[in-house]
Amino acid sequence: MMKLFLIGYMGSGKTTLGDPLAKKLQIPFIDLDTLLEKREGKSIPQLFEEVGEAGFREKERDLLQKGVFPDQFVMATGGGAPCFFDNMDWMNRQGITMYLRARAEEIARRLENERSQRPLLRDIEKQDLVGVIRERIAGREKFYLQAKLVMEHDNLTVDLLLEALQKYTRK
Repeated sequence: MMKLFLIGYMGSGKTTLGDPLAKKLQIPFIDLDTLLEKREGKSIPQLFEEVGEAGFREKERDLLQKGVFPDQFVMATGGGAPCFFDNMDWMNRQGITMYLRARAEEIARRLENERSQRPLLRDIEKQDLVGVIRERIAGREKFYLQAKLVMEHDNLTVDLLLEALQKYTRK
């Protein structure tokens, strides 16, 4: 029975890799942000606007910890989910946590044209993006590095994730 939580900063590949990984494992893929949007009937930017970051984080925690999920899944969490309340400890108790660790430069490259859809990056100028991302990752890493698996690579593939999972579960 596998419950795999993919964590990392926005743009690290949690959804991009999580969906095909779940297909290979033949288990459901869950995107926590998408699920939250469906439950609330609002987009993530709308939620941030209406209830602020603190209110958003409470809704996120409530869904993560009290949601009804299948026995097995791959879940892409929101980038900040592991960093609030006891979410990281909770995920580590429930299953396997995997931190997708990418360099700030790579994340900035991936997100530079999506800033308007990302509430925490919306007001950041393009030339400041790498520095802001680097600073925010540094503030979150104490949580991210509590993951059971740390995948450090700018060009992660589903096969690399599968290989790491297989090694971990064989221990």
